[in-house]
Amino acid sequence: MWGSVDGVERSGEPGGLSEDRVGTAGALAWVLDGASSVMVTDAATDSLWVVDHLDRALRELADHPVPLDELVAAAIARLAARAEREWLATPMCPRPPRRGWCAGYWVASTDPEAAHHAVTADVEDVDEIILATDGFMRAVELFGLVSDLADLFVRDLAEVADGIREMELDDPDVRRFPRWRVHDDICALRLRWSP
Repeated sequence: MWGSVDGVERSGEPGGLSEDRVGTAGALAWVLDGASSVMVTDAATDSLWVVDHLDRALRELADHPVPLDELVAAAIARLAARAEREWLATPMCPRPPRRGWCAGYWVASTDPEAAHHAVTADVEDVDEIILATDGFMRAVELFGLVSDLADLFVRDLAEVADGIREMELDDPDVRRFPRWRVHDDICALRLRWSP
C-alpha cells in the first residue's frame, strides 16, 4: 500500500465542474478523463454523469479479489445498469451515453466493450507513480513547463496545474500553443509507496 497520496483536480472552465476524477480505494487508484466532446447526446452533463458513477462503482468494487480487467468490466456493467434504471425512471432527461469509441480511441461509457480497452496495469517494484489526464500532461507535451516526465516527480502537482492555467490564459486564441480549446480539465494523482 502507498504511504502518501496527493492529487489535483480542476475544471477547465472557471467556476465549472471538472469532468475528470481522481480516486483511490484499497489498493486501487485511478484517473478518469471525461470526454464531453465525444458523448452521444448534446447534454453537458453526460460526461459528468459517466465519471461520477464510474468513480462510485470503482470505489464500491475496489476490494473485490478479482483481476483488474474484470473489476473494470464489473464497474462498467454497474454503470450501464444504473444508466438504464435512471433513464427509464426519468424519460425526459437525456439518455446516458452508450458509445465507447470515437475518433479512433475508446472513452469511458456505458458500453461494456469499453472495459476491454481501458488502460490498466498492476504496478510492482516502484517507489512512486503519477497518473494524469491529457489536460495535466499539457505541462510537458504542449507548454514545456517541465523538462521531461522525470521532472514531474520533483514538482508540486498544484504548482504545475497553476502553471498550465497561466499558459492557457496567456494564449486565449490557441495560436501560440495549438489545441482544441483554451482550457482543459486538469487531473493528476501521485502515489508514493512506503519503504
